[in-house]
Amino acid sequence: MKDDSATNIDSVSEQKSVNGGESEFSSGEEILFTIDEATYREFEASALKGKGEKLGETFLYVIKHPIETAIIKWNWKAAVLSALLRAPIFFFSYFFKKDGLKLALGAALAQSVFRFLFGGVNGAIIQAFSRVEPAWHAVLTVPIVLAVMSHIIEFAVQTVYDHQMGVQGRWRAILISIAVSAVSAVFNLFAMRRGALLVKDESKQSLWRDLKSMPWIILEFLSFPLVWTYRRSRSRRANA
Repeated sequence: MKDDSATNIDSVSEQKSVNGGESEFSSGEEILFTIDEATYREFEASALKGKGEKLGETFLYVIKHPIETAIIKWNWKAAVLSALLRAPIFFFSYFFKKDGLKLALGAALAQSVFRFLFGGVNGAIIQAFSRVEPAWHAVLTVPIVLAVMSHIIEFAVQTVYDHQMGVQGRWRAILISIAVSAVSAVFNLFAMRRGALLVKDESKQSLWRDLKSMPWIILEFLSFPLVWTYRRSRSRRANA
C-alpha cells in the first residue's frame, strides 16, 4: 500500500488539463502542492466557483448598489483583522513619547474603531471584486483606490487625535500603515479568490476555518510570483 505522500503525488499527477491530457502541474509544482493537496483543491474550487466578471461590470454594480455592497454585505471578518493589525502599529508609534502609555492606548483605540468600521466596508468592496477576470485587473485597481481612500480618512482621524492630545506622532504610524495596506489589500483579494475571508457567501465558512487555512494561503501567496514566472517561462518554451 502506498503511503499518503505517494497517493497525493499520484492524485495530482492524474489531474489533466483540457489541453490534450497534459498534467496540470509540473513535477516541481507537484511537490509544492502535495503539502496539503486536499486543502488546495478545496480552495481552488472555491476560487473558481461562479462565472468570472468583468471589472467594468462589477464597478458599475458597486456604484448602483452601494448600500448592498458596503453595508448589507459589510465584511466583519476583514473588520476584525484590520483592527487587530493596525492597533499595534499606532500603539508602539506613540508608546515612547511623554505620557506614552496613555497616548498609545488612545491612538490604538481611535484606529481600532476607525479600522473596524472602514475595514468591514473595505473588505465588502474587495469581496465584490474577488471574481473579476482576469484577476490582475482587480489587483491593479481596487487595492490602490481603497488604500488611498482609507489613508485619507486615517490621516484625518489621527490629525484630530494629535491636535486634541497636543502631540505629533501620526506620520511614522501612517507610513507604516500604508506599507501594510499595500500588502494586506492584495492579500485579502488573493485569499477571497480562494474562498477565505468571505461573508454572506454560499459556503458560509467560519472565521476559525479561515484562520486554519491561512498558513496554506500565505504559502501560496508568497510562492505565487515564482510559480507564475515558472509557468510563463515553460509556456514560452513550449510555444518557441
